[in-house]
Amino acid sequence: MSNTKATFVILLCSVFLAHAQSGFLIEGYVSDPEGKPLTGVSVFPLDQTNKGTPTDALGYFKLMLIANVDSIRITSTGFQPQTVSIFREMPMRIELQPAVFQLEEVFVTGFGQQSARSVTGAISKTGPAAFERMPLNSWQLGLQGQLPGVTITPASGGQAAASSIRVRGVHSISAGNQPLIVIDGMIMPAQNGSWTLGFQTNPLQTLNPEDIASVEVLKDAASAAIFGAQAGNGVLLITTKTGKPGAPRLRAGYFAGFSEASQRYDVLNGREYATLWNQAAENTGFSNLIYNVDAQPDTDWQSLILQRGFQHQAYASFSGGNEQTQYYVSANYKDEDGYLITTNLERLNLRANIRHQFSPEWTAGLNLAPSRAAQRYTGHQFLGSPHAWSAWFLPNTKAFDEQGELIRTPLRTSLGLGGINGNPLVVLKDQEMRLETQQILGGSYVEFAPLPQLRFRSTLAVEQTYEQEQGYDGPATFFGRFGGSASRLHQQLNSLQWSSQATWAPLRSGAHNLEVIAGMQYLKSDFTVDFASGGPVDDRSRVLTATSQINEYFSEAQAAEFFGYFSQLHYQFKEKWLATLSARYDGSTRFGRDEQFGFFPALGVGRILIDHTLNRHTGLQYLKVRGSIGETGNAAIEDLAAYSLVNPRGSYLGQSSITLQSLGNPQLGWEETVQLDIGLDFAFWQSRLSGTLGFFNRNTSDLLLQAPVPATNGINTIWRNAGTIRNTGIELELRGKVVEGPLSWDISANATWLRNEVVALPDTDGDGTDNDLLFNNYNLFRPGEPAGAFYLIRYAGVDPGNGDALFYQKDGSTTNQAALASREVVGSPIPDVSGGLQHRVRYGPLSLTAFFHFKVGHQAYLNDFMHLEENFSTGNFNQLRTQLNAWTPENTNTDVPQARLFQPNGNQMSTRYLHDADFLRLQNLTLSYDWRLKRDANVKMRVYASAQNLWTWTRYQGLDPNSEFYNIQSGAQGGRLYNLPAARAFILGLETEW
Repeated sequence: MSNTKATFVILLCSVFLAHAQSGFLIEGYVSDPEGKPLTGVSVFPLDQTNKGTPTDALGYFKLMLIANVDSIRITSTGFQPQTVSIFREMPMRIELQPAVFQLEEVFVTGFGQQSARSVTGAISKTGPAAFERMPLNSWQLGLQGQLPGVTITPASGGQAAASSIRVRGVHSISAGNQPLIVIDGMIMPAQNGSWTLGFQTNPLQTLNPEDIASVEVLKDAASAAIFGAQAGNGVLLITTKTGKPGAPRLRAGYFAGFSEASQRYDVLNGREYATLWNQAAENTGFSNLIYNVDAQPDTDWQSLILQRGFQHQAYASFSGGNEQTQYYVSANYKDEDGYLITTNLERLNLRANIRHQFSPEWTAGLNLAPSRAAQRYTGHQFLGSPHAWSAWFLPNTKAFDEQGELIRTPLRTSLGLGGINGNPLVVLKDQEMRLETQQILGGSYVEFAPLPQLRFRSTLAVEQTYEQEQGYDGPATFFGRFGGSASRLHQQLNSLQWSSQATWAPLRSGAHNLEVIAGMQYLKSDFTVDFASGGPVDDRSRVLTATSQINEYFSEAQAAEFFGYFSQLHYQFKEKWLATLSARYDGSTRFGRDEQFGFFPALGVGRILIDHTLNRHTGLQYLKVRGSIGETGNAAIEDLAAYSLVNPRGSYLGQSSITLQSLGNPQLGWEETVQLDIGLDFAFWQSRLSGTLGFFNRNTSDLLLQAPVPATNGINTIWRNAGTIRNTGIELELRGKVVEGPLSWDISANATWLRNEVVALPDTDGDGTDNDLLFNNYNLFRPGEPAGAFYLIRYAGVDPGNGDALFYQKDGSTTNQAALASREVVGSPIPDVSGGLQHRVRYGPLSLTAFFHFKVGHQAYLNDFMHLEENFSTGNFNQLRTQLNAWTPENTNTDVPQARLFQPNGNQMSTRYLHDADFLRLQNLTLSYDWRLKRDANVKMRVYASAQNLWTWTRYQGLDPNSEFYNIQSGAQGGRLYNLPAARAFILGLETEW
């Protein structure tokens, strides 16, 4: 042995002997593979779990070893444990690798974080890949099909339209069904956008999708009960991106492309219209109303109002920091012309997230996100919208005169029919609706950690959302026919919330791991709206002036407060046995004075049965069983629903008066949801296949219901608690690595099987049985049936002998009198199965991602088809080309009744207009190429092409099977009325990061 080696051995032995006799101080830092410090990691001498210490906020630990120990053990929930020799350079740098199951997943849980291993509730998560570099109308659309148990249905394919979000089914009838949305710990009060033109805008459109780091959905009581009275419909936790210690990183990108309507109505041209009209006129004896078919003009109104819209978006973010300060700042600009001419959306988002550690004890942070969106849009989902006009308006009229100028006078056919103000093109060009939304979200927090095991946090957050809408209808339009009309709408939402919590982790090493969270939260929001409309209005100013007569005006203000105490306990024993106990005590001014407070507890337990042990026969390497039960509430009603209100704008005998507007109910309280959840988390073959399987049973009782009452005082409904709805289902989520190596192929899939049932409703007439509730004249709520089930008479086809429309009677016989037919429950708007499937193939720098979205087992009622497939029963509407197959003596084998001008024949509300809405949609297809610059390997580049809503496989005959009608909050859904279809978009983009 050389002298050098001998000297080294002697020194090593001397160190070891000194350590054994007098102790040895070691120190170091623990981080994840990305270099992020890991807090609360247990560091202890090997086989001496009671003599350890946790890492602090910087991942730092210091430990005195007083025994003959040469190794330490490092453990942390969600990471693979490590055994490390102490004979290495100080301070140690230790990197922990994620655990086998769900390697990189850490869940945000509302007032803290948990690894996937320690979670006992049902939480689903998606990352930034669902939102980045996507041509999305709003960030909600990025969630479609991504998460089990969550369904997203846009209210419209129009720009910035709101979306219906359902977590594990429909839970309420009259109250809201949207989940609670929390952005960086700030609760977003549920308020609707503008309704002026027949659909809801989206006040959350100003959130920049490029800033989203993750979206967690708390689906069961164990995870959501900490939000108490507002968590009954589930909770969406949105976390935005933050900076990390290290060199500054700049990410910038730009994409541009075009969009088009994915579907159009297949209506008759001018010649076909005249031919079918003549047939209908002859069938009913109107021989004086016959067109000269060969002389009819032809105008394709849909082509005149549709265009290929251009969009482009630029974004940049700058992030980084050191051990004391981390920052993330970003900017995003989007400009998009819609596929309807004259429509446009321009949006600017800014964000700054900053965190600074003043000392090992004190830390503070600030999140600030101002944004502005300006939109010119048009109405839809009603008969007078330009999109509807383009479908039903007379095709045998001309849009332009001989000089090529748009005709703004009322149009008539050669028979003199028509003559109403406006046409589709005039309505779109002379109707100007401009909406400006300004929003600022701000939050700050201070943390104080007097001990490594104890941390206090206080948070203050504010939101202000301001919407201003100006509308104008020119004299040539139907709504502005009396000299032009204008309107102005102002809406403002202010929200202030404060929370304070303490987190105590007395046991962070050894066999026991305990963390306790306790705190309080206060939320105050107020909402004001002012609206005025009138005319006449000068075409040059297009706004209300001193000379305008105000025809309608109203002003409204509401406010609400919530205050609650919450606590949560997490316990682990030997990293195998898991338990979570939550409780919240909430109070709110929204409810009656006798029922303003509620208590919402929950318990979740779990057991990791197999961990890091590969079964050679089954390949099973990880298995956890978990279960939870608990209670949450729903408070999604108007702020003043529990109070008796008067209307000071009443009129009696020509005099101003005060009238009763609503009846109060001092016993009005929360909806209560009790939920049982059982789940399995598993991984096979080194996580080549992993996933979750879960069962849930949700019972929502004391429904917030606008129940009917005798209208002796002019009020026919009152808010009360009555009724029960149950949702049961199975959720499955799978992730698989089909091929690994230079060529890789990953698959992820999820599916939810759901059964919804109304269990009980109030007996409002005292006859001893629950009363049915009917909305929209076809959405039925009845015990034993799904919520909002379709309740219609059944269409039986056509009498081959005379062309009469036939309907089924109760005994199964048919009749041509719709009034004699009996209504039945004939379908449901709630899918039996929904989910998504994603394939991702990589080969070197090339990557191809395809994402599919599906819903199966539900129907939709096409209100627009009652106009477009009415056989000229009213004579007011163009018809779909399907009506050319109408019954004639030569065409008796058909399901289209004989066309009869001005006579009803099959256009009554029935299953004729109820269609299967099942679909499989190629939601997104993206091809990208990544590389690093040769001169600077730190610079990453990406070029990509992406297509949205590329293809839809469906038997649905309407425009878009995945759309919703009117109120996204309502439990009565499934209708369609000239909904704008989803946009099909194509983009090319370039992104760089260094």
